[in-house]
Amino acid sequence: MANFLLVHGAWHGGWCWRDVVPPLTRAGHRVHAVTLTGVGERMHLMTPAITLETHITDVANAIEMEELDQIVLVVHSYGGMIGTAIADRMPERLRHLVYVDAVVPKPGESWSSTHAGATRETSAYSVSVMSAWCRPPCWPRSVMRSSAPTSTAARSSDCSGAKWTSTNPGWQNW
Repeated sequence: MANFLLVHGAWHGGWCWRDVVPPLTRAGHRVHAVTLTGVGERMHLMTPAITLETHITDVANAIEMEELDQIVLVVHSYGGMIGTAIADRMPERLRHLVYVDAVVPKPGESWSSTHAGATRETSAYSVSVMSAWCRPPCWPRSVMRSSAPTSTAARSSDCSGAKWTSTNPGWQNW
């Protein structure tokens, strides 16, 4: 059977794989759903020092500590940045790399450089009016999985005193 390592996207946690883990486990696979530093149940570790490199290290450490080999690495959204780095740094440990609605970066690309121009502009504006850093939105999972219409919407969250607003029409479907 296979060793699955599941990596969530931005502002999620290992919990987002909760409907995927049981059937894979029942089929006899070994399954690990990591939560990246600073999000999900590890939200208390959020600091401005967290970078993509921190998250790459999270996944590399999970591979090492769980002694995983011949891994089916499944990555979602922002997790594509991490999966690409792991494939580059630890290719001998991977059997497959699966991108699920994920960023597939080209050499030299950052996560934000893969976004549409309007998204980059909104992000740049948000950074200009916020403090140097801000926690991701702390909406309950029920909101993040909402089936509300995908019309342009704005939501705010004051998790850390700063406001985060989305004008992304698809935010409800994360």
